[in-house]
Amino acid sequence: MADNDTNTTSTEATTEKASSVAEILQKKLTEEQSKAEQYLANWQRTQADFQNYQKRADRERIEAAESAKNAVLLGLLPVVDEFELAIRSLPKEISSTEWVNGLRMIERKLKGFLESYGVTVIEASGKPFDPKYHEALMKADGEDGVVVQELRRGYMVRESVLRPSLVVVGNGQKPEGTRKEQRKSDKETNKDRPTGAIKKEEPNG
Repeated sequence: MADNDTNTTSTEATTEKASSVAEILQKKLTEEQSKAEQYLANWQRTQADFQNYQKRADRERIEAAESAKNAVLLGLLPVVDEFELAIRSLPKEISSTEWVNGLRMIERKLKGFLESYGVTVIEASGKPFDPKYHEALMKADGEDGVVVQELRRGYMVRESVLRPSLVVVGNGQKPEGTRKEQRKSDKETNKDRPTGAIKKEEPNG
């Protein structure tokens, strides 16, 4: 009977010890799983940060290259302006000479170079004034809010304004020449009208 009690006690002690070891192992396993999940989350966060950094660096590199290209294109526009002005100002008697044709060829090549990079002319004359594309220097007689004169040509590069057009905007007044013609027309009309007092009819009887 004593031996049986001893065996039972020994079995229970072994079972309790095994249960305690199992609990310790389970706790250790849970801790290690938690650490592994934390390591994974940190790695994923680091990877996402690195990917965002790469995207930001790529975007900044593209923007820097685009800015540098636009600066070169913008620097060429005054050269195109000078060629256009020079060719427009040439006397008619030399407009067909060989060296003038050479100037025109250089002008065409410059414009072709600009066009190859997506540079296009901004339409201004006769268009409604738009501060996004036009820069108003003054107002003059003409249709209100409409560009009546282009002082310097503007350019776009694809969807962005490379240089706005310098323009004169109408103030809503008729041009002086038109007003003079209107006054002259009014005078002619008034001259044809009968003058003097209106004749009254005599009463009968």
